[in-house]
This record gives sequence, structure tokens and C-alpha cells, in this order.
Amino acid sequence: LQEELREAFPLPTSAEADQDSKLPVNLATVKALDLKYDNIRRRVPLLEAVIYESLRLFPTSPGNFWRSVPRGGRVLGGYFIPEGTDVGGASAAYHHGPEWDDPWTFKPERFMGPEGEKRVHKTYYFSTGQRQCIGKALALMEMSLILAVIFRCFSLEVADPSEMDKEWRHFVTLQPVDHKLQIRIRPQDEFEWGEGEVA
Repeated sequence: LQEELREAFPLPTSAEADQDSKLPVNLATVKALDLKYDNIRRRVPLLEAVIYESLRLFPTSPGNFWRSVPRGGRVLGGYFIPEGTDVGGASAAYHHGPEWDDPWTFKPERFMGPEGEKRVHKTYYFSTGQRQCIGKALALMEMSLILAVIFRCFSLEVADPSEMDKEWRHFVTLQPVDHKLQIRIRPQDEFEWGEGEVA
């Protein structure tokens, strides 16, 4: 992912000419790299696939999406459910179900290309239909922009990989149980910590 971002958003020409100096990581540098949402989506489709796959594995809202059965009742999975019954579907269970090949493995490529585009519409990260999260588009845009800046300008490393496989608690959002995941972050080789406004 970092290599694709580096190729899609090279250093500005003036910075490339001066190999000895490093760019500060600040708002001016981010603007110079032209890291805009439309550019990110067009040039680095892998980033969006990584976001979708991360949300599939660890949905922000893993719980049930409750609905009341309409008048007359409905048949669901061969069972009649009377009207007025509250029915919920757990997105976390669906996203790890048999519909997904090797569901517990991180495979961003499942969201690449035409088949991947179809798969995106079969996910429930932000609920679905008329009652889906009103902030869905904004959330996806923010994730893309923030992650593009982070992965383009910084190198990240998990301080203690054993912390990756801890227990998670399902509430309104997915929460880690009694642990903190610590990340080491440093500027990539062509950057340095900047002063002033940080992107």
C-alpha cells in the first residue's frame, strides 16, 4: 500500500531535486502531494479495498440492526415471524459467514475490480437502506484521506504483535477488552517531523 501511495503521489519536483533535504510533515506538504479524496480513489484503489476489508473483519458497529416485522408478518428462512416482532441481524456474524471465502483472513483484494464493487454493496458497515448511517460518505472520505496521509508520510509498526489477537467486546461499537494497541510511528525517509500545523 505504501509503495502504491508513493508512486501515485510522488514528491513535488522541487523536493526531488534537493535530495539532501527532507520535507516536513505538515499541511503544506500534504497539499503539495495533492492528496485529495478523488485523486486517492482514482490512483490508489487498494486503499479503499483495505478500508472495506478492515471494516468487514472488525465492523465499527457489529451489533444487531433491529427492525419490526410489518403488518401481516413475514417468512424468513422458512420460519413465519408475526407482525410487530423485533428482528435483528448482526453485521459481524454476516461479515464472517459462509458467503465470504476464508472469512477470518485479511484479503483486501476481495474488494478490487468489478466483483469487488458488487461485494461492497453486500456489506452492512453503516447499516443499509433508508436508515443507514447518514455520515457514511463522510466517514469513508475521512478514512481515505487520513490513512492516505499517514501511510504516505509515515512508517508504522506494531510495538507488541501479541496485542493484535486480543478479545473484543461487542457494544454499539467494537471495543478491545483490557488492552492498548501501541504503534511506533516515524516519518518515512523523505520526510521529517514538521513544525506548525500538522495535517
